[in-house]
Amino acid sequence: MVLRPLDDPTNKMVRAAAHLIRSRSARERAQQTVLEGPHLVGEALSADVRVRSVLYSNRLMRRPEGEALLERVPGGQVRTVYV
Repeated sequence: MVLRPLDDPTNKMVRAAAHLIRSRSARERAQQTVLEGPHLVGEALSADVRVRSVLYSNRLMRRPEGEALLERVPGGQVRTVYV
């Protein structure tokens, strides 16, 4: 798993995710959605849903289940980003 820390909250990936969260029409145009929370992300991984990126915070890493979830993310196929 490759961790890519973000030094700038105006990073393009963070802005794009925030835009998808706020705008239904943006999600429809991009044919994407945003899953929030370890439970939904874990369910998506279990169901073999195509996950493009996982953005996570220090709060997730402080929980044992959060660390276990990140270990399930397929390396090389899914971008993991610490925000």
